[in-house]
Amino acid sequence: MQITPAPQHKSKEASIMSLIMWVHVIFGTLAVLAGFMALVAPKGQAWHIRAGKLYVLTMLIMAAAGGLAALLLPQAINVFAAGLTAYLVMTAWHAANKKQLGRDPFEIISCVFILTIASICLGIGVEAMNSAEGAYHGYTYDAYFIIGGIAAFAALMDISLLIRGNVAGKQRIARHIWRMSVSYFIAVGSLFEGPGAQAFPDFLRESGVLGIPAPLVILFMLYWLIRTLMPRPGFKFSH
Repeated sequence: MQITPAPQHKSKEASIMSLIMWVHVIFGTLAVLAGFMALVAPKGQAWHIRAGKLYVLTMLIMAAAGGLAALLLPQAINVFAAGLTAYLVMTAWHAANKKQLGRDPFEIISCVFILTIASICLGIGVEAMNSAEGAYHGYTYDAYFIIGGIAAFAALMDISLLIRGNVAGKQRIARHIWRMSVSYFIAVGSLFEGPGAQAFPDFLRESGVLGIPAPLVILFMLYWLIRTLMPRPGFKFSH
């Protein structure tokens, strides 16, 4: 009996996909660590800024790898998630490094980009909801509504900024906080409950402990938003 070897191009494709996923998981892990340092470091101080720079770099690499893998599979929802993550990180970083936000080209392009993601993602969600399977590319319609909903909210905030033409002070810092926090929530979820969870022992995955970090990120976000928008006497947030 003659055994026909598997086509070599398939083996190469598998190797490329494996490499991409390793890049995604490794840089996602680094992003979670850098994000944690930025989260607990004194805001506006050297450690916070350094950790923030590392976080932005690792998150963008993670998002690029995840988006590329999603295109090759294909998995539409993860393409949108990668685009949303990169957008949140870039706009959060932009807000942290500008004393005043207005109708500059960066804000206009960002608004168009995220509005496009929101429209397509929500449209696919509606189509999936009305389909017999209730899903698209292996993911149910509610996943598209979640990603599309976050993107739509961000787009509304961008439109509000463009209409006002001037965002500074506490509002600028709040914009930085919620966007960085939501991107960090996505990274934490990917590591502890997504592809990265496979690196943890079975007993940890089955215990439910890995589901704790993501909600904690939201609590930290709310804490810092409250501290920023309604500061106590003597409290000063600088960046």
